[in-house]
Amino acid sequence: MYTLILLLLAIAPPMMFFAYLIKTDRVEPEPLGMLMFALALGVISTFPASLIEGLLAYLPFFGEHDLPAIIRTSFIQVAPVEEGCKLAVILLFVWKNRNFNEENDGIVYVTASSIGFALFENVLYVLSGGLATAVARSITAIPLHTFCGVIMGAYVGRARFAADRRTAAVLVLKGFAAAVFIHGLYDTFAMEHGSSSVVMLLLLVAALFFAGRFFFKTGKELSAARWANPEAAAQIRLDTASQQAARIVVRYGEDKIGIDAEGRFYLKPEKQTWKLVTGRLLYVFSFACWVLFLVIGYNASDEAALAAVFYFCLTMTCVPTVLAVLLTRSYRQRLESNTYL
Repeated sequence: MYTLILLLLAIAPPMMFFAYLIKTDRVEPEPLGMLMFALALGVISTFPASLIEGLLAYLPFFGEHDLPAIIRTSFIQVAPVEEGCKLAVILLFVWKNRNFNEENDGIVYVTASSIGFALFENVLYVLSGGLATAVARSITAIPLHTFCGVIMGAYVGRARFAADRRTAAVLVLKGFAAAVFIHGLYDTFAMEHGSSSVVMLLLLVAALFFAGRFFFKTGKELSAARWANPEAAAQIRLDTASQQAARIVVRYGEDKIGIDAEGRFYLKPEKQTWKLVTGRLLYVFSFACWVLFLVIGYNASDEAALAAVFYFCLTMTCVPTVLAVLLTRSYRQRLESNTYL
């Protein structure tokens, strides 16, 4: 029971920030499916981040515990890796999506990814650290990840609609650098353990709340300005559709797509049974892991053993479940006639 309470305490704060993110995106709301996809990408990004951080830990200059070593760890091993992974999944899988059609969407998607990262990380920390860790991280680490995502996303949104690639790259790097700097400061204060460091950490988090509010407000204003003029909005949608059409032809090939009477592109029906079979096998695997957890949990008297089994199940089923959902969804879309792109 105690483990389940800790799990709820770990999940609740990130999801509250996620709910607030959805609430702020009102002018031209993003599809809930895309938001959940970005959240899942953030969860998945914890795995490469952990791998890279683990490999960097073998370097000799990260093993010390003095202030210079703490700074090196914060600004080289942790902050750029975590912020980079959260950003990379959005640039790879969301950047060219047709729903990314305004500057504020950069804030929405990058922040959703950051919250997903914070969610999974928080579950691991809270289950191993207990109630005190849950309370402390809810007012420090969770706001840090969220508002670093807001700040970085504000630059990514502007970059998506920049006049040229060079300007876009500069904007993305600026947002990334800002997030790394803030995250590095936070980790330095957190690892220093002095009373003055605790005060500085809390002041930094408080400042992030104000900065996040500013960027949320700026994103709303940009969104309102973009969609205020009906003619301009129509042109934006036309330009976005043209770009999307070009990408569709390149991605699928002319022989696999059709155009209906209204000029909309659709994917011709095609069975891809391997997606369905693979997805169902992944579902069965994940289900079996959690059945094992319930069986062991019912008979276990040791909280430590129960927590260890939970970690195993969570680690082993997170990515397979996400992949199963994506594969099954893709299979069903391909089976439907006139699957519009």
